[in-house]
Order: sequence, then structure tokens, then C-alpha cells
Amino acid sequence: MPEPVDPTLYAPKYIQVADDIRRRIVSGEYQPGDRLRSAPDLADTYRVSVATVRKALTVLAVEHLIAAEQGVRAVVREMGERVVEELKRGEEAIIRPATADERRRLGLAAGAPVVVITGLDGTERIRDAYEIKLTAGDVTD
Repeated sequence: MPEPVDPTLYAPKYIQVADDIRRRIVSGEYQPGDRLRSAPDLADTYRVSVATVRKALTVLAVEHLIAAEQGVRAVVREMGERVVEELKRGEEAIIRPATADERRRLGLAAGAPVVVITGLDGTERIRDAYEIKLTAGDVTD
């Protein structure tokens, strides 16, 4: 059973709630397809406001751990395989927040990060940061 958040901790309450739910997902306590309790129920359990719970659920949705829609209880997502992207010598990768267009195109939540890979010819490949695994290509001379 989740414990109430600790108001004396430095971490904001919504982060404490998100951390606890994340831990339960990663440990397997919450399985893919499981519905989380309602926001009001979670707020009672953690002894925080419903707004705090909603903020925590938004964090978890951005991390692709849950699927959350307004008016519907959040569902634990299946953890998919990550796409492997091999960086070649001289290519550059940065992580930044997705633009509105990128969020629409990639189906991302507000605040979600993307990885922008700039090729040697200046072209950019944009990927969902939570669904990509970067590897180094041939690094020998």
C-alpha cells in the first residue's frame, strides 16, 4: 500500500507520488494493462490534492509508463522495445523538448523530450527520447 508523501522532503509532492508509482510499475507490482486507481482515490492514499496526483500522472505519461486521458483512469503501458539508432562518427545527438508539431507527429504528451540526431550532411532525425537507444558506430580509425 502506498504511503503518504513526506512533506519534509526536498522533492515536490508530485515527484514523490510519481516516484512511488514508477517504482511499482518497474517492480512489476503494476502490470501492463492494469488501471490505476482514480485520481481522487490516489490523492486520499498519498494525502495530497487531486491536482498533485494529476501532475504526477502527467510525468508518468510523458515517460510513457502510463496512458492517461482526462476522465478515464490511467492504464499502465506495455514497455516496448527501444529503437536502436547508431551514431556514426561526426554525428551529433541532443535531447530537447518536442515542439508542438513533433508532439502531434510522434504522438507525444506535452513536455515530452525528443532526441535530435544531426547527420554529417546536416539532415536531422527526430526520435521519441523514451523509445530510442543510442549506440556508437565504428569508432576506430
